[in-house]
Amino acid sequence: MSQDIAVGAQIGGYRIESLLGRGGMGVVYLAHHERLDRKVALKVLAPELVQDEEFRERFVRESRLAASLDHPNVIPLYDADEVDGLLYIAMRYVEGPDLKHIVTSSGPLELQRVVRIVKQIAGALGAAHERGLVHRDVKPANVLVSNADGKGTEHVYLTDFGLTKHRSSQSGYTATGAFVGTIDYIAPEQIEGKKVDSRTDIYSLGCILYECLTGVRPFIKDAEVAVMYAHLMDPRPQVTALRADVPEALDDVVARAMARDVEERFETADELASALDEAVGMGAPSVVAGHSTTSTVTVPPVVEAEPEPVEHVAVPKPARGGPSRKRGVLIGGAVIVVLAAAAFAVMSLGGKEEPAEKTGGDGAAAAAPDPYAYIWVEDRGFERVVIEEGATPESLRDLFPEVGKGIEDQWMKLSPDGGWYLMETERVGCQDHACLAEAPIDSTEVAPVQVGPELVHTYGSGAISSDGNTIVYTSDQGPHKADLWAITRARIGWEDKRLLTEDSGWDLNEYPTFSPDGTEVLFDCHDRRYDTIGGAICEVSINGGELVEVINSEDGPRTTNDSYVRHATYAPDGSIVFEAYWQRHVQVWRLPEEGEPELINPTYEEDYAPCVLTDGRVASLYQGTSLKVMSPDGLDVETIDLSIDTDKQYLGNNLSCA
Repeated sequence: MSQDIAVGAQIGGYRIESLLGRGGMGVVYLAHHERLDRKVALKVLAPELVQDEEFRERFVRESRLAASLDHPNVIPLYDADEVDGLLYIAMRYVEGPDLKHIVTSSGPLELQRVVRIVKQIAGALGAAHERGLVHRDVKPANVLVSNADGKGTEHVYLTDFGLTKHRSSQSGYTATGAFVGTIDYIAPEQIEGKKVDSRTDIYSLGCILYECLTGVRPFIKDAEVAVMYAHLMDPRPQVTALRADVPEALDDVVARAMARDVEERFETADELASALDEAVGMGAPSVVAGHSTTSTVTVPPVVEAEPEPVEHVAVPKPARGGPSRKRGVLIGGAVIVVLAAAAFAVMSLGGKEEPAEKTGGDGAAAAAPDPYAYIWVEDRGFERVVIEEGATPESLRDLFPEVGKGIEDQWMKLSPDGGWYLMETERVGCQDHACLAEAPIDSTEVAPVQVGPELVHTYGSGAISSDGNTIVYTSDQGPHKADLWAITRARIGWEDKRLLTEDSGWDLNEYPTFSPDGTEVLFDCHDRRYDTIGGAICEVSINGGELVEVINSEDGPRTTNDSYVRHATYAPDGSIVFEAYWQRHVQVWRLPEEGEPELINPTYEEDYAPCVLTDGRVASLYQGTSLKVMSPDGLDVETIDLSIDTDKQYLGNNLSCA
């Protein structure tokens, strides 16, 4: 076929009605079988496969064998034949998405849903393997799901059995020298041209299991050859590296299903299904990865609190460009803070542990760690500086080894207590820094944050609360060019998405920072992207409510036409520290809870992106080459040389402290 078959055309006894989709093997049409008066999905194979005489003969022979499979999870094949030089398969038409579409649009799936889907696929494979058929192209796109809208019990169909291979065949290759399969789910023996058997399909099913649980493919690389190499050589991926809410036993199930050596894999699809049941606490003990696993781990239930009714009375938002103002205060704020703290405690879900720095082994308070800062340096990635006398930067290349190899991390924000970090990155399968990833501090495995189909706005990343259970991020899907949204960690993934800046008078609402108690968020609110002249610093409750302009760029001493305020953060005493271009200098200022802005360091200039350490000292990037650390009053100052090569490197406005 040089082009798609026209609507209304006849192939055998089938009339083409519409195009359903296309893939590497051919094109799928919705067709009508006139004699039996039923709709079918008609797959017409690609011309290069038709020209392969051996493939054509085997296709017709084994498609007819596949059509004899009688299993509720095998897509029924009605016909397979060659007409006028076209090879086609006629199969049941299923109204519903494929599994690839479901995972792509929804992200990681709920654990019990994954178990139900994978067990149905395993059942279909088991039936095929008993008849001597090896599918060879088990992948999410070949798994159709009916009732995926939640209105009924999901039923799974495994399709494309017309491209199977009998186990008596010695190789994964066709006569043309190309193997049948899809790179992201292909078993090592297929890549190497070795004999395939039922365990080849089990490897691919292990890849599907991993993707359903994490929302990402097992190996994400820049080129197909790199993915193939990863299947052959890389360590097997761990589910728990991306999801802390699932049993660790799932790592063993995936590792055995995806074992490089076929002899180390599950013998049958049913054995994999049984191990999956046992791993999530639904079945009897079974042998996984060569040893007996007897523990049953269940996901803790989500506990929902019944909040007491609270009357919220908010101070009206001040008009833009008005006179200098004091910080807005919500009436009844103490009650709101108490309830928010209680809600945050509920959101821990029983699955999070406090960061190790907080408590000792006997539960007693542990010694506070040295304050530190993360700084982004072009070509060097993130570097950590422990704030002590004579400290030197500690590169995070060991933590993120792909720095400088085509994978970039741009914005990072530490939680107020330093226990977590949130990062804007490309390392979870996204381009242009459009993904967020979170992890406990010092973790080498980041977990993608699923926020829905919208793109994360690529400036200022987001902010994560001290308990790791609430994230605020920027997105271009609100009423403004950039808005702030909050999401809450649930038992599975993230939920309770809420818009925080609906009532903002500004077009760009970015660079959020949590208050120490996690109840308020500070952020830049302005109208110019990247060039932040003008604008304000705003504050909003994490539970929603009236948005307050804390300070406007026009409120400072001797402001000019190009004045600005930005990069605000909370200090332990309740004041707000921020960067401002006033008095024709870029300096660090403090806004107390009552009163006017105060210049912290009157004898210095070119101070950018301030942050406040846990001991109350203020850090800032100084003149593009150093880290400056000041006492709260600005009188005691220490500078740390970051060894910046100004001809080759750039020190961005990305500083985060704990």
